Amino acid sequence: MDFINWGALVVAALMPSVVGFLWYGQVFAKAWLESTGKPAEYFQETNMAVVHGVSLVMSFILAFALKVFIETTHGGHLGIEDIGSFHTFQHGLLHGAMYTAFFIVPTFMINGLFERRGMKNTWIHIGYWIVTGAVMGGILDAWV
Repeated sequence: MDFINWGALVVAALMPSVVGFLWYGQVFAKAWLESTGKPAEYFQETNMAVVHGVSLVMSFILAFALKVFIETTHGGHLGIEDIGSFHTFQHGLLHGAMYTAFFIVPTFMINGLFERRGMKNTWIHIGYWIVTGAVMGGILDAWV
């Protein structure tokens, strides 16, 4: 596992919280809350330490899987020989967006449809994960 930069993994794992604070707390706060159909008080009736702790562990797992995805596609399996030139933030943005599009978006779309969340709520979540995945990928690919 010499391809893992553990510092980059930790920083990437923090990005869902950072982007989430901006996405759900600032940019789409009102639209997201309305799309849930629940009052703001509903979201305050939980142990946020547990929510954030479990979210951080899950984010670390996502970051690790994304790094493996990036390195697997860089590893010559797709005919790419000049591996070093692909370790850039911009290239990582692409990997993160691809990873999100292939794995996260279908999952959220399926769940949203079965849970009858409404498309507004589902697309707010999908947008968040595309941005978050791209940022995580950028960090993981550039910080080798």
